Amino acid sequence: MAKIGVKRQMIAPITSSVDGSPVVYGPGREVTGGSGLAAVNISWNYGDQTLYLDDKLAESDRPLSGGTVTPTVGGLTDDLRKLMLGDMEDSGGGSGPKDLIRTDANPPLVGYGFIRCLVMSGVKQYQGVWLYKVQFTQPSDNATTRGETISYETTDLDGTIMGVVVDDSGTVRYQATQTFDTEAAAVTWLKAKANITANEGEGNA
Repeated sequence: MAKIGVKRQMIAPITSSVDGSPVVYGPGREVTGGSGLAAVNISWNYGDQTLYLDDKLAESDRPLSGGTVTPTVGGLTDDLRKLMLGDMEDSGGGSGPKDLIRTDANPPLVGYGFIRCLVMSGVKQYQGVWLYKVQFTQPSDNATTRGETISYETTDLDGTIMGVVVDDSGTVRYQATQTFDTEAAAVTWLKAKANITANEGEGNA
């Protein structure tokens, strides 16, 4: 299937992640508006262990050990910085607006997902993608002066994809996907993953 688009970015803070139990997420958010997705890339990390016997390859083991996800977004609102990067409001000062500060605190762990738009033989489908456990950082924060024409700049984030063990099988899970015939069905699936109820979590994050 050809990929023809990406949309409906959703994020949920992790409140509990214990081996052998399902990951528990706090109330999630759908990120829309100026912080929406321009692109997203996922890369997986595999080990590479080989054994040669009698001058030929006898055994090979390439276990999945995690990955990276790189969303390109239109921009980062203060709420999104707090949710994804762990930035916090300065507790000092008076009752007026607070500074948003970046500290040496470890960025939060979140669940992260989106919808891929697919097409095959002219028929569209929608694939929900959910990454169980991700830790985001912002590798750079650049700005360019305006010239004779406006140049729109986007923001890249780097996320480390971690594995979770949600039952006694011992299986390490990194990503869940499911493909649907309608966007509405994919959105319902993704909102359930992100712990987004009908009356919360929509709008700019």
